[in-house]
Amino acid sequence: MWDSFKSELEGEDRFDAAGYVKALCANSKIQIRETSFLNMRFLEGWKSLVEELIKSIRVYPIEIESIDDRLNILNVHFFTLKTTREVNVWRAIHKAQMRSLTTCANCGATKQPTRNAQQNAFFCEDCKENAHKINKTGTWLDRY
Repeated sequence: MWDSFKSELEGEDRFDAAGYVKALCANSKIQIRETSFLNMRFLEGWKSLVEELIKSIRVYPIEIESIDDRLNILNVHFFTLKTTREVNVWRAIHKAQMRSLTTCANCGATKQPTRNAQQNAFFCEDCKENAHKINKTGTWLDRY
């Protein structure tokens, strides 16, 4: 269903995280900052995490500034609008962050969390083994 939010970039299909978040936030109280579309960067494997997060906070009037995967964990930055029960939004974000530690950012499969920052903490074992086939390392180097 959400596969239609892929954009063609450099001849290959890439997941459009900004378009995906925008579609999820439609018909909700969540607003997305005009400049935030540049800050929506996460891999396709975390679509279900973001979808669950948006569903759990869609009734709160907030403005999302960014959703990204820096530091191998899902990061969400937001501003409150009007009166919001911020603690509910923070709990939902924390839940998504904890799930991101055990979810492969590439395929969405469950993975074992790692404590060693030098390892490919983004990917499950299968994706780590096939990283050369998908031209990804599972590290910060994939951004360049």
